[in-house]
Amino acid sequence: LLSVSGKRAFVYRTVLLTGLRRSELAALQWRDLYLDGKHSRIALRAETTKNGKADVLPIHQGLMTGLTALAAASHNPTDPVFVRLPSMEEMRLDLCAAGIPFVDKEGRRADFHALRHTFCTNLHRAGLPRRVAMELMRHHDPRLTDKIYADGERLETASGLALLKDHGTHGESGRGTHNGTQAARPAGNHLTQPDTGLVHTSPALKAENQGVDSMGINLTQLESKKEVVRDTGFEPVTPTVSM
Repeated sequence: LLSVSGKRAFVYRTVLLTGLRRSELAALQWRDLYLDGKHSRIALRAETTKNGKADVLPIHQGLMTGLTALAAASHNPTDPVFVRLPSMEEMRLDLCAAGIPFVDKEGRRADFHALRHTFCTNLHRAGLPRRVAMELMRHHDPRLTDKIYADGERLETASGLALLKDHGTHGESGRGTHNGTQAARPAGNHLTQPDTGLVHTSPALKAENQGVDSMGINLTQLESKKEVVRDTGFEPVTPTVSM
């Protein structure tokens, strides 16, 4: 999008690096910007924000060159930073030129506000703590930051999983691993995951165990049941399994 949109690219880029809403960007005035290098920031006035509260956002270093160039032109403190924002029709043409569908397979629209969603998703991809992402998004509910505005399909789940430390020792016997421990399960050892053989063998559970996952485990049937207690001889550690 940035590579095909010409002068409009800086407007899109500003949203992608600040998360500002369209109305906030339109109301942004030169008096709201503090371009003093290390502590550069945007001071959002209460009358311009969605929740009616003043707020302060740091300015990404990648925006400094463009904003400094704009600031070099003659202007008054109350003049708008962006005299004109791209219309929806202009943005649709830019999206078309970039090969980006305006509506994706899930029915989500690539409108101006979608840039704010991309900003949030990129915060997650950068590995920022949730609290930091919430502050930058100016959300009061973490569910907005985590679920509504972040695109789970774009998160680096594989590389994130690779960061987990493996405490097991790997061998053909499986001894020393978590799986090996569960397979051995000596007397008195707590049950921390369901025994798939038990789940399928128990007559009382067999009829309920229709929808199973790839491991043969019905995730809806992992509550502590009398049948499990009777067949194993001890209580499960937890009533449900946390995935």
